[in-house]
Amino acid sequence: MNWIVGWIDVRGDEMHDEIREAAQRCRRWLVEEALPHWRASGFDWERGLFAEWLDGAGEPLWQPTRFRVQSRQIYVFSHAALLGWYKGGELAERCARFGMRHFDDGAGNQLFSLNADGSPADGSVCCYEYAFALLAECWLYRLSGEQRWQQQAESRYQAIELLFADPVYGGFHSSWPAASLRSQNPHMHLFEALLVAAESFDDPRWQVRAHQLYQLFRQRFLEPALLREFFDERLLPVHPDSHLIDPGHHYEWCWLLARYRALAKGWRCGPSEREIDEGIAILNRFATDHGHGPTGLVMDELTDDGQPHRATSRLWCQTEHLKALLAAYERQGDAEIARRIGEVVRRIFHYYLTPALPGQWVDQVDVAGRPLTTHAPASTFYHLFVAFSELARVAERRSESG
Repeated sequence: MNWIVGWIDVRGDEMHDEIREAAQRCRRWLVEEALPHWRASGFDWERGLFAEWLDGAGEPLWQPTRFRVQSRQIYVFSHAALLGWYKGGELAERCARFGMRHFDDGAGNQLFSLNADGSPADGSVCCYEYAFALLAECWLYRLSGEQRWQQQAESRYQAIELLFADPVYGGFHSSWPAASLRSQNPHMHLFEALLVAAESFDDPRWQVRAHQLYQLFRQRFLEPALLREFFDERLLPVHPDSHLIDPGHHYEWCWLLARYRALAKGWRCGPSEREIDEGIAILNRFATDHGHGPTGLVMDELTDDGQPHRATSRLWCQTEHLKALLAAYERQGDAEIARRIGEVVRRIFHYYLTPALPGQWVDQVDVAGRPLTTHAPASTFYHLFVAFSELARVAERRSESG
């Protein structure tokens, strides 16, 4: 009996070592390479704007520059500052106070993207972009504690309701004016932002908003075997693109639902843990059974019968797989999940980070793992930072509990 207990304890130490070493590697890459590199090469201090890309030589590219990139980079540098990993708060504030103004359309809305000279490139007004602006404002509040960011977050949500809400069929349109194709993706990121808002602000309205979006996810997006991506204007899965499925989003929702489960324990509204766990199981099963190519990487897109549609693999799909595994490990803590976390981190470095300039990344590889791009999109930094900071948090919690 004593030998068995001792063996379990050793296995527990090995689990912790696997997670801890992966977390140290990822944190070191962020702090020593990525954050300094993107501050030095990817930010125009005069305009307060983050570049859209860095090319293969590390030079910034601005044509076009999307609104979402500003919000995502505000998140990255705010979170890094809050963790004490990097003094990025000044950059985040500069972009939020000055850079974001460049996207105003003159009527109080924010444009999708700008040309290098600051003129409009794409005048669309999109729910996806607004969801990330809300996320950025929540993190600015968490960093500074300034009430203006809480007020701005509330104004942002009111704008989302005004511009995109569908009072007939529910949910939110992807753009304004509304288009016929509707997507779960803006809802997913709005749900993410609402969870951060509910955690940050002492106001139960944010909890109610998050719960309402969860209910829409259960009623419209999640099916008995998979997560549906595309819908017609009635939120029915009968659009010509409704057969296309993103395994990366399956994993992303796994992590979001795990966060929701943890946060909603203290809420008056909210589903049972069993219901949330059932949803996570559906998502994880489909992605695990069908979503990986011969390299082990998560593929970009499938058809709803589980067959590859785009067998390429973008980096963000791998970070979402990592986050889903971290959520499972935090719940269960077993050695097999710890091993898989280590494998995913090694694949991220092998295929995407090590082949690129220090602090940059390959964004997409083919079915054999060969690079398909030379430019590093700034928008991917958000995915990397969420995943790597989650890994560090989980490793720290395991260390404290061990």
